[in-house]
Amino acid sequence: MWKKTILTIIGFLLENIMRMRMNLGYFPVSANIKPESCRLIENMGFGSEDITIIPSGVALISTGLKSQIIPDLSGGKPGKMYFLDLNDDDAVPVPFDFSADFNSMNFNPHGISHFMDHSDGAEKILLFVVNHPNHDSQVDIFHVNLESKLLIYQKTVQHDLLPHINNIVAVGIDAFYATNNHISEEETTFLLSFVMPMNDANVIFYNDNKAVVVAHGLGMANGINLSPDGRHVYVADSTNKEVKVMKRKEDNSLSLQKVIKLHVLPDNIEVDRKTGSLWIGCLPSLWPLVFYGTKHSPGSEVVRIDCPSSAEPSVTTIYSNNGSELQSSSVAARHESHLLIGTVFHRMMRCTLPIIPLEC
Repeated sequence: MWKKTILTIIGFLLENIMRMRMNLGYFPVSANIKPESCRLIENMGFGSEDITIIPSGVALISTGLKSQIIPDLSGGKPGKMYFLDLNDDDAVPVPFDFSADFNSMNFNPHGISHFMDHSDGAEKILLFVVNHPNHDSQVDIFHVNLESKLLIYQKTVQHDLLPHINNIVAVGIDAFYATNNHISEEETTFLLSFVMPMNDANVIFYNDNKAVVVAHGLGMANGINLSPDGRHVYVADSTNKEVKVMKRKEDNSLSLQKVIKLHVLPDNIEVDRKTGSLWIGCLPSLWPLVFYGTKHSPGSEVVRIDCPSSAEPSVTTIYSNNGSELQSSSVAARHESHLLIGTVFHRMMRCTLPIIPLEC
């Protein structure tokens, strides 16, 4: 009996050591791949951690995320929200102002999502922002006024079931799914989860001051988004290098439908509303990020998953770089022929891609 126990322990240790080595990046990074028409966007050198694109083609961008595990290239300045009109090839990102009733001096934006509100007959853009003021965790909701370049504060959501929010997808004027990238209050446990999945992360559904766990047992719940028909929720499990496809039920609970394995660590997920394809900013390995400032730079990779809810999803690498151009990509958002690639703390890129019909 004791021999079996020892062998089980050894097997567990070897499995997790190998997983840790893979996540930290002892294995080679993919060769550089780049679409023909791409350019870096000036004055965006302090991150573009998440991007969401409204139907008119305007991109909303969160910048300046600060965390204990990533470098701060902003010089300690508060985070900002920008918008970029993709209908204009020469447009530059423009920062939003905040309404006077919102404290923007401690603004530390992470994941974002938008919701088009038609409840009063007129179209209104609502922006949901995961915010970490003083390393806290909350969701701030704004009404977006593009004409006046203003984010008008609506409310803040905090809940015991939302202790470490990473990303969010809005499904109503006061309803959303959110990922907790971990639930432990111990900083050491959190840091270990980056290299050895603790499988204690979860997904929460929130609506009208009520929250419930709808998925659990994830290594590190990161990006999250919704299929165009609203029937599936996609969750990035970063440290397990997976995208989990979950079926959304009428009561907003989730059931796991399938797991899509990747060769990289997925971050934020954006959905092409016409094709249903997933566009994901990914990190090839964690080692260069953990030891940032050494001779190795954290690389970037963008993958597209076509037909994610079908029996045979297709995974394609669209962009890959060793860190010489883009470091630590976190999001890829497509609208028509336009593609934006954002990073956790580095630069942002804009590409033009051909429009190819897709059949699943």
